[in-house]
Amino acid sequence: MKWYFFETFTYFAQTITEAFKDLNIPVVTPNFAPETNAPAALKKQLDACRPDIILTTGWTACHQKSYLQTIKDYCDRHRAFHVYWSLEDPLHTELWSKYILENAAPDYVVTHEFGFDQQYQKWGIPSSYLPLACLPAIHYKRMAVPTYVSDIAVVGNYHPSAPSFVAFRHHSLNTLLKPLLEQREYSISFYGKNWNIYTKGIKKPLSKISFRGSIPYQEVPKVYSSAKIVLGIQNTPQLLTRRTFESMGCGACLLTLNTPAVNRHFENGKHLIAVNNESETVEKTDLLLENEPMRQTIAANAQQCVHEHHTYQQRLTALSERIASYVDAKKKNKKIFPLPNELHKEIKTSFTASIDHRNQCRTDQLFVHKENGKNLQTAYLAFPLKKDADYELTKATLKVFLSQKTEQPCTIQCYQVLSPWNAATLKSRKKPVLNKTPIGSITIDRPFTPVYPWTENWYTLDITQAVKDWLRRSEGNFGLCLTMGPDSDGKACFVGQDYKGGFRRIMYSDRFFPKLECVYKKTTDKIVKKAWRAFLPMT
Repeated sequence: MKWYFFETFTYFAQTITEAFKDLNIPVVTPNFAPETNAPAALKKQLDACRPDIILTTGWTACHQKSYLQTIKDYCDRHRAFHVYWSLEDPLHTELWSKYILENAAPDYVVTHEFGFDQQYQKWGIPSSYLPLACLPAIHYKRMAVPTYVSDIAVVGNYHPSAPSFVAFRHHSLNTLLKPLLEQREYSISFYGKNWNIYTKGIKKPLSKISFRGSIPYQEVPKVYSSAKIVLGIQNTPQLLTRRTFESMGCGACLLTLNTPAVNRHFENGKHLIAVNNESETVEKTDLLLENEPMRQTIAANAQQCVHEHHTYQQRLTALSERIASYVDAKKKNKKIFPLPNELHKEIKTSFTASIDHRNQCRTDQLFVHKENGKNLQTAYLAFPLKKDADYELTKATLKVFLSQKTEQPCTIQCYQVLSPWNAATLKSRKKPVLNKTPIGSITIDRPFTPVYPWTENWYTLDITQAVKDWLRRSEGNFGLCLTMGPDSDGKACFVGQDYKGGFRRIMYSDRFFPKLECVYKKTTDKIVKKAWRAFLPMT
């Protein structure tokens, strides 16, 4: 089997690519710069090398819609197999991982978050757990480099939004790092961005603190080999960061948080030191700094463990074995993945429009506006829906994204539309018929969030009964209408179908379009093996 590894990011290119070569697995990597957005170059290379399996990982510059759709097209034409190693779960699943699922439709997903494979299965995609690893050819013990010698090393970037966004990472920092800054004066070297922001609130003099900034990836193993202790910041309780495996592979004595993920793969006190609270952090740090033989023993055990059980060669071998039957089935145009009893689906709008009192129509943003009791702008949304022979809908949630700050709290009512409409009819004042009773209401009362991940800007409404009614009706559905409530004045603006940006990068904009999140339950006792389209893009 020939693989195509679609990645150029230094970390992945120097680890996973080398692991393929060590295993004597034929692998091709991009011969062009993905940053240039050249889908024609990708198509040409794929058609020339004809890989059987395409592997994509993480989230980097490679993951642009044009490339993802090119990969899907190639796999459709040649029945090639696409496996996605999702390395951003669960923190960035909503924005990034779903973007890949929607545009590339991978055949199999492996995730580094333990237990999260079950969520992918609910999207109808076979999936399993596969943590990150190390590459012994890169991650091994070196002689200490004077430039990098310190009591404690911290490698990574600090994200100022961490307290509100990556809550567990912030908890990890407060447990592992904060007490070392406040209670003692240790020699601590920071490698990465923004650490001066984190330490700004520390009142104690930080005379032994060194901000080293970002360093080349090739230099990081030297840091791990030179520090007496490396702090292992974790992002969630159920995953291990790549720096966990890399630092241990380099013979570091790792001090990290006591989590299920740590205990799943390593033995506390033997391979690393895992703490539960701030006082333990100080206690164990002092113990390790005073006891060099203990540090060396733990570091040696750590290196032996990850070199024997947690290498990229072993990860790729396991991955190849897991997908073998699926690869063969796709070549034969067969389905072998039994769909679970519960399935999820995300349905994007097929059309949105905002019509004002002058009959001006907009589709990029949805304005709902009322002043002095007079409706000035009203929004309409349509969704494509189809019945499924083996599953019934049990829940449907409307999700809309607030794109502009509102000046005052307001309530928006949602009505079921009972007759056909389009942009032309709206402009000609032929408004569709609405159900007399609203489905429900959305209250816009939260502060507008201008920074990633913008979770507070999402507003939801349970419209399960309306969607079930749509599925029962032979004429289908005519969508929804959003209008300001009778007791409200104000203005709210949501992302529409032609929205072109304002959040993150332009390539993500369609992740903010209005959508229905639906849950389905299996209605038959038979085993169902068929394609499940979990992400329906706009038509």
